[in-house]
Amino acid sequence: MEQNFGELSLGIVQRRIQDWLDTQLSFPCSGDEGEYGFYIGRCYPRVEDRRSFFQRHIQVAKLSSGYRIAARLAKNNLFRLVWTTNFNGLMARALAETPVTPVEIGRFQ
Repeated sequence: MEQNFGELSLGIVQRRIQDWLDTQLSFPCSGDEGEYGFYIGRCYPRVEDRRSFFQRHIQVAKLSSGYRIAARLAKNNLFRLVWTTNFNGLMARALAETPVTPVEIGRFQ
């Protein structure tokens, strides 16, 4: 069975998994607004484990060119505010390469 799902990045494999999940009554449908929270909660029921999981990935995250470009636009006063649902701090890291001072407001659970 595992060999059927060996390469999770393939669209066909993702569709087969999603098709199975969609037949399960206890799982949210694809695109459901609570889908992400449901699955991360199932994988990591303890808040501390979820926080640790995300921290490991955030620490090694690389700035994409989009973040760097946004930081340069802010530096040149082309915009003053960035609102994002991201909690990875990458925008603040990009702004650290400029004289712009980031102010982050949020809550991490």
